[in-house]
Amino acid sequence: MSADTVARPADAAADAPVPAEPAPAAGPAPAPEPDLADEADDHNQDQSPVEPRELLGWKLFGFGTEGYSALGTAVFFPLILESLAASQAYDSATLSSPNPVPCNTTASSYSCSLYVGSSWVDTSSFVFYATTISVFVQFLLFINLGALADHGNHRKQFLIGFTVITAVLGICMLFVVRENLLWLATIIFMVSNVTFCASYVFFYAWVPVLTRHHPDSIKAREDKLPPEEYHAVTDRVGNDISSQGFLYGYIAAVIELILGAGIYIAMGSGNKLGLPEYYPLHIGVAMSGIWMLVFLPFTYKWLKPRPGPPLPAGQNYILFSLKKLGRTLYKASQLGQLFLFLLGWFIYSDGFTTIISVAILFFRTEVGVSASNLLIAAIVTPLFGGIGNYVWIVIQRKLKLTTKTVLMIQATMYCLLCLYGIIGFATPEGSWGLRNKAEIFPLAAYHGFLLGATQSSCRVLFSELLPPGFESEFFSLYEITDKGSAWIGPLIVGVIGDSTHNKRNSFFFLLAMLGLPIFIFWQLDVAKGKKQAREYVKQEEIVLDLKKQK
Repeated sequence: MSADTVARPADAAADAPVPAEPAPAAGPAPAPEPDLADEADDHNQDQSPVEPRELLGWKLFGFGTEGYSALGTAVFFPLILESLAASQAYDSATLSSPNPVPCNTTASSYSCSLYVGSSWVDTSSFVFYATTISVFVQFLLFINLGALADHGNHRKQFLIGFTVITAVLGICMLFVVRENLLWLATIIFMVSNVTFCASYVFFYAWVPVLTRHHPDSIKAREDKLPPEEYHAVTDRVGNDISSQGFLYGYIAAVIELILGAGIYIAMGSGNKLGLPEYYPLHIGVAMSGIWMLVFLPFTYKWLKPRPGPPLPAGQNYILFSLKKLGRTLYKASQLGQLFLFLLGWFIYSDGFTTIISVAILFFRTEVGVSASNLLIAAIVTPLFGGIGNYVWIVIQRKLKLTTKTVLMIQATMYCLLCLYGIIGFATPEGSWGLRNKAEIFPLAAYHGFLLGATQSSCRVLFSELLPPGFESEFFSLYEITDKGSAWIGPLIVGVIGDSTHNKRNSFFFLLAMLGLPIFIFWQLDVAKGKKQAREYVKQEEIVLDLKKQK
């Protein structure tokens, strides 16, 4: 259920690759092949071969941290914030009366508003606005921390530092013991969301470094393999590293979701103890923070710092990051089909990310699904993610479908989910069209069946369009594009909720967000994109030769 989940390596070598396995939201970065130019820059850096214990230290970081995203950010925090907001809110239908009626959260469905500043804000919209702010700050950090992650010797310190801050903030949820501490819970959510993302900027930076210094990659250089064979070796190594990192994070996310659900089901409502209703979920978030601190020492001890090359003389980290992003955007504009894909990805990623938060709060406030059933559904989703990934592989191989075709089918199936919610405008309560509490379980399975596979399909298709040798640079743009749009959906959904006080209207917007990319992907010419990538490499080689001659 994690909004950012499933960051998977892509196999750039195959003409019609199959979707890779699903991974939790802020999971391992796609495995870019190390740039040969980068190897020339690190001749004064730590070039010792990667040892098994160092790789394990990197994987255990994902095992220790991924649960915070899958459990806290994606599921627990939306429920906690909405519940705390509703405890201080009033029925939206009575706001114009002299004595508005307090929000009745025990009703099967409710629409309530909280007075924030000088405006009334729907309790669900409050969550979306908090998400918008935190994700937008994430986007800014993702841009400006890039150079800090790739250059200098501060990578490991920042990785550990941001993770410790995230863990401590999660544990601080134990201090939100009164419903009027909504402000504290909101700050913890937004800041920890930002610091978690920041830690993963540095986590991602290890993928090309570990790939470059892996014994197999070193042997390929010593054997002086031709560029194509060398890239094939590093592609395999990078994918193996990233896949294993994904697996560790995925397992931990499922374990923590089960533990978190068990805590809530065992304790029941916190009101019985004079605490907020969802206080057991506060404990779940704190448990995830403690989980981080338990496994982080292994990363600290075993993962080598592997400092990067220094910044060019006269540069600072922020300006250098912005200049690098500008150069990459300019290069992407020269690759027309790649740029077209990024446009579709910009919209599509925001659509299927936003639908997760909408579904959780919709079922809670509009359909009246209990928190325990919501948590069970959150566990169902990643389990069906694994099933879906395998099934999509079989479908693609049996029917000999291209990745582009598979992606368009998956996007269409997401549109059908939105249409199913819109049908609910015409169906009676308790029937179908997101009107029945029991619908949450098949729909959670349906979403899981699509989520991991469609994110993997996007990465595979993107990798097919990349110029060989420039994977790391363009995958950074891919991640930035994802973060650059992820705040737009929650903002618009929040505005729709405030304007109409009917969350079902959000499905019209989500339908457009998920439908428009289908048209964009349909226009994509993969063969032309590959040709543009090859021509781009030739042009860059000519420029490099001219520089060497000078």
